[in-house]
Amino acid sequence: MYANQLMSPVIMLKLSLDWIKKTICERILLYVALTSILSAAAIVSFQLQRGDLGLNSLKIMLLIFVCIALFLALKERCDREAFRFAFLVTMYAIVAYLAWPTRPWTDWYDQSYYLRMTRELSQGYLSSGSYRYGLGYPLLAAPFYNILGNDSLFVPNLVALAGTIYFSYLLFRSITNNFVAKIAVLLLIFATTLTSYYIIWWGHGVVIFSLMLVSYLAIKSLSQRNLFIIGFLIGYSFFTRYFDIIVFLPIVFYVIWRARMKGLILMVAGVLPMIAATFYSQQVVFGDLLMTPYGTKLGLTNIYGTPYFLPELIPYHSFLTFLYFPADLAYSTVGLGTLKMPVLIGTFYFIFAPVGAFALWKDRSKRNFLLAMITSILFCIIYSTSYFQFHSGAFGPFPADFRYLLPAYPYLVLLSVIGLLSFVGIYPKQVGITNSHLDKIDETPLQDVNALDTA
Repeated sequence: MYANQLMSPVIMLKLSLDWIKKTICERILLYVALTSILSAAAIVSFQLQRGDLGLNSLKIMLLIFVCIALFLALKERCDREAFRFAFLVTMYAIVAYLAWPTRPWTDWYDQSYYLRMTRELSQGYLSSGSYRYGLGYPLLAAPFYNILGNDSLFVPNLVALAGTIYFSYLLFRSITNNFVAKIAVLLLIFATTLTSYYIIWWGHGVVIFSLMLVSYLAIKSLSQRNLFIIGFLIGYSFFTRYFDIIVFLPIVFYVIWRARMKGLILMVAGVLPMIAATFYSQQVVFGDLLMTPYGTKLGLTNIYGTPYFLPELIPYHSFLTFLYFPADLAYSTVGLGTLKMPVLIGTFYFIFAPVGAFALWKDRSKRNFLLAMITSILFCIIYSTSYFQFHSGAFGPFPADFRYLLPAYPYLVLLSVIGLLSFVGIYPKQVGITNSHLDKIDETPLQDVNALDTA
């Protein structure tokens, strides 16, 4: 009885602290929602006054209310911390999209084709003249075309952005801890140009979301369902952007190392439907199974007859990516014609990502996934620096952004943050490397996938 009397104040104190924490969290989310609504209303009012994008902007503003309703419905099923970051970036992206001065991008090359593909797919057909890129991105936008018109291309990117940040946080926390994960996610959102490529109509967002979810599932319990989902996401990424599939290969080998042959079979079962859909669409539209949307068979050469990838370009383009950064490009880019927020540039990654990798290497339980992550980064660097049009669409005489390096951004930011904190003596001594994170990497090789949880 005395023990119960003694514990009662402790329990009450704990419940009170939990209530305060929950209340503060709810108020933060309410603040984000209200400021987003007010900001959007001010932007739309201004555009209506100018007679510029008024009706479409009003529809986009309504997305805020739709997203708030969806987030409220999903809140109890989500990780609280990850949910908070996903909600924040969703509201931020909608307001940024409304205010983006160069919207819409109907006269930009890639964006014009994405729009044509979306328009035709919404009407149930696709012509050879419009089929220019993978179908994965415009196919997701097509159901919204009759409601939002051109802005329908923003919807899949918005969902992909929320998912990217959500699973990036879960992945970062599993590898490190809450503190490092929060710093890395905030820098990923606000200190890189990653978010802008979800706002503008690019197809990268679907691939990056898939990579983050695949990476997170790869370090968790590999159930049969998860293995099939991993395969499907990899296949859908190929369906979206053919060449980006190379970034997934190291994670695939890591999963095979853990799940063995039966795991490989389940992943292949998930990949094959999307691979088949890709070649089937080429056969239907072009009348040739191997004719790609890029204008050549198998997509090994460009429309000019030269290879897409030239290994001799790698040293020079790597120098431009990680070491050379003209001062004027830190403030503006020619193509956007707008001032840009400060960003983490290649030099930051070049200096601190290796330090972060070395810090993580000290933890034996994380070495195998770390090797997969580093290899994925290297594959992405080789892919982005050997491409014949160096970061095409990134604008300016030298690229201010590194568009083909985008899939590696989450990995690079995480390793660089770990490296920076290690360099100044904060990580892992002060914040801990294993004792404060909520999730753990499970790197146990699996002998029999049938024995895994299939729920």
